[in-house]
Amino acid sequence: MEDRIFALRKFINDAINNREISQLEISRKADVQQSTLSRFLKNEDIPNVSASFFLKLTDFFHKNNTVPTIKRLGAFSPVESLADSKNFSPISIYAVAGAGNSWQICESEPITVIHVPKNYSMQVDFAFLVDGDSMYPTMKSGAVVGINEKFDFQTNEVYAIRMPYEGIAIKRISINHERKTYIVRSDNHDQTKYPPVEISINENPNFLIGRVVWVWQNV
Repeated sequence: MEDRIFALRKFINDAINNREISQLEISRKADVQQSTLSRFLKNEDIPNVSASFFLKLTDFFHKNNTVPTIKRLGAFSPVESLADSKNFSPISIYAVAGAGNSWQICESEPITVIHVPKNYSMQVDFAFLVDGDSMYPTMKSGAVVGINEKFDFQTNEVYAIRMPYEGIAIKRISINHERKTYIVRSDNHDQTKYPPVEISINENPNFLIGRVVWVWQNV
C-alpha cells in the first residue's frame, strides 16, 4: 500500500504544480478535509491515513485524470476502460482484504464508496479494497474487488475468505474432497512467499464470504 500512497501523492502534487487543479478544488470535489489533504501532500506525519481518505482521492482522480479499468474474472473477459462508461452506480467498500482485520457485514458500516458502471454494480453486493500483492498479476495492491455473497461454489475461482487468525483475504480456492479441506492459493508466482495452504472445511463453516466477480484498478 505504501507504494500506492507515494504514487498518489506525487501524482496530485504534479497536477497542482502544473496548475491543472487546485488543492481547494480537490478537497471539495473529492470530499476530503483540506487540512488532512495538505498534510498528506507535504508528507507530514498523519496517524494512519484512512482507507476512506485514500479511496476518495483515488476514485476522484480515476474518474477525472486517469483511465482506470474494470474486468470480470473470466478467462476471456475483456478489460474495459471506465473512460468509455457513462452510467455509474455507487458500490460500498466495507473492509480491507489483506490488512489482518476480522469483519461481519451485519456489524459494519462502509469505509467509503466508489463508482462503477451500473451493469457491474448490479452483479455484486459490496466491495473490498485489496492490500498486498499475493494475487498479482490478477489484481494489484490498491485494487477494488466486487463481491457476490450469493454464489454457487466453483472450484479454482477467486473468493473473499476469512483466514483463521489472519482476517479477510482474496484467494483462489479449490477443494480436496478426500481430506475435506479448502486449498487456498495465491496467483503470485512466488510460492516461497505465498505457499498454498489447506483449511479444514468442517472447522471453518464461515470461511467463504463471497465470490470475486470483477476487479477495478489501473493497469
